[in-house]
Amino acid sequence: MTHHLLQQQLANLKTAEAPPTAEEWAEFLTAVDQAYTEADHAQEQWKNAYDALRDEMEGSVENLRRSSAHIITRERDKLQAIIRALGDGLCALNENGCLLFINPEGERLLGWEEIDLLGQLFLDWVMPSSDEEDTTERLFKKIRSGEPHAELDAIFIQRNGRYLPVSYTLDPIFNEGKFTGAVLVFRDISAYKLAQEEREQQLRETLLLNRVIAAATSSLDLNNVLKTICEELAQFFGLPQAAFGLLNDSRDHLTIVAEYLTEGRIPALGAVIPIENNPATQDVIRTKAPLVIPDAQTDPRQPELHDLSRRRGTRTILIVPLLVRDEVLGTLGLNSTTHRNFTPNEIELAQNV
Repeated sequence: MTHHLLQQQLANLKTAEAPPTAEEWAEFLTAVDQAYTEADHAQEQWKNAYDALRDEMEGSVENLRRSSAHIITRERDKLQAIIRALGDGLCALNENGCLLFINPEGERLLGWEEIDLLGQLFLDWVMPSSDEEDTTERLFKKIRSGEPHAELDAIFIQRNGRYLPVSYTLDPIFNEGKFTGAVLVFRDISAYKLAQEEREQQLRETLLLNRVIAAATSSLDLNNVLKTICEELAQFFGLPQAAFGLLNDSRDHLTIVAEYLTEGRIPALGAVIPIENNPATQDVIRTKAPLVIPDAQTDPRQPELHDLSRRRGTRTILIVPLLVRDEVLGTLGLNSTTHRNFTPNEIELAQNV
């Protein structure tokens, strides 16, 4: 029986029987050797092709890796540049609320450096809560459900202890459905708040002037008009007492003809105030300009009124001239029981009224 490997070689040489003679066996073996040589050559070619393909694939993968790394680095640098140039404060917090990152604008607004706050419960640090529940716990309980939190008018505490008006948003971060942290973006609204307060102040001043004008045009009694002005100005400035004094014909004394006072205050209606030895009132009449007396109980310009000011508990007085056709007819006194710094706007408003 012919061996199966020999049968395979005979089949490759397209013959069914083994060679009958020595010469034919020699030819047969030569053919077999050539077949093996060709097979080895083909295998070598396949191996070379495989190695070349492998090298090419490895090169392509490396190029792709380098290209991807370059793109990722470029996009990361671009994102960092945007975050650093952002005009708002931006913080990244972990799942517990501890600070991971804060951009330069956030550092500037709060006065802290990132190194000081890393690992701290940031919201508890800048938003102390008066409740039993900590700020971080309260807000994170909400955003863990996937609901962002925002406040348009809030307060953050700066490093120096001052309050910073802010608006902020707190957005949750999820990775494959798991809560992993939050992003906090906050904006300084100090300028907006100041502008809002100025608009509200202008509105209050306009309403005050309208009420005074309405009172002046609805009555022919000067004393009633002056009483209305005293009441309106005292309530507008939050003062307990205001009074108008009119000069007599000889202009040597003032008589209190109208006043407003809160309950318990000592009335001054009908009181006579001499002009002599009263430098403060003399200055107002001479300059036709308002004058602030910071402490009426000790001011050297009106020593004769020290005792009266102490009995009444008066501290700061704003004296405003009553002008008619550029002539001083009297004065308006606005009395404060505490040391008060009347602003230029307040003084101008009282003068305009």
